[in-house]
Amino acid sequence: MSYTFYKLIHFSGLFMILLCLGAIASHRLQGGTKENFKNRKFFMMIHGMGLLISFIAGFGLIAKGGFSFANDGWIYIKLIVWLILGAYPVIFYKQKADNKMPLFALMALLLFTLIVVEYKFI
Repeated sequence: MSYTFYKLIHFSGLFMILLCLGAIASHRLQGGTKENFKNRKFFMMIHGMGLLISFIAGFGLIAKGGFSFANDGWIYIKLIVWLILGAYPVIFYKQKADNKMPLFALMALLLFTLIVVEYKFI
């Protein structure tokens, strides 16, 4: 499989994750709880599948791109962000329903990650 194919799969998983986090954030900002979210299991399932897909395709990108854990520190940043994205539904539900800060923090985290990965700063 080519580098481009792995990148497509990686981004598909990321889109799945972000779609589900957006749905959960919208539900929470409207005052919803975990108990009254009718489609919570569906969105959590898609969230988990997106995490798995992006994780596996990410390692394919590392292998095809010739990157290594020893020389490319940005890979560690991506793994930490992946863990944070996995925990983000819990972060949304632990906050007050009208608190928008977790959503802004998510956007800042994703922008930071994009800059680090695109320019390979670390």
